Amino acid sequence: RFEDTVQAFLTTIDLAPDVPQPYVFLGRMLEHAGTHMPEITEKFAAWERLEPQNPEAPLLHAKALVAQLPPTGWGAKAGEAQALLEKSISLKSDSAEAQFELGCLMERKHDYPKAAELLEKSIQLDPQNPVAHYRLARVYDRLGRKEQADAERALHERLSAREKQDLDRRA
Repeated sequence: RFEDTVQAFLTTIDLAPDVPQPYVFLGRMLEHAGTHMPEITEKFAAWERLEPQNPEAPLLHAKALVAQLPPTGWGAKAGEAQALLEKSISLKSDSAEAQFELGCLMERKHDYPKAAELLEKSIQLDPQNPVAHYRLARVYDRLGRKEQADAERALHERLSAREKQDLDRRA
């Protein structure tokens, strides 16, 4: 019932635009937003204007823009997302998520040295994120750093297996 959930969060934002929770929850479910992506993107942009010192606002706005990018290429939305992620990091440099998102965007831009730097920083801040290790392995492959790529893949596999075990235990 993602459609109903997305609509409920959008309604909540309309009723209380200064409450952060609906923005955060929408940011976690962008892959299920469907036809609501343009509206969500505008809500995130409005939140960013409402709270210019909140690092979460440009981060979520950037994530919404990235979710709408075509599979390949670099365009105006990608450049805007990059600027928003840089703003988020300037407001809160210890955000593993913002570092990760910008690293992935730099990988898309084929700026592999910058992508590696950002993904390494993300992992330094959150070493338990298996996806960050996977993405860093891909970037290391592009940079010809095979041993480091293999080590990151091994970490990804271990962390993913541990994450699966934790989920199985909770079920």
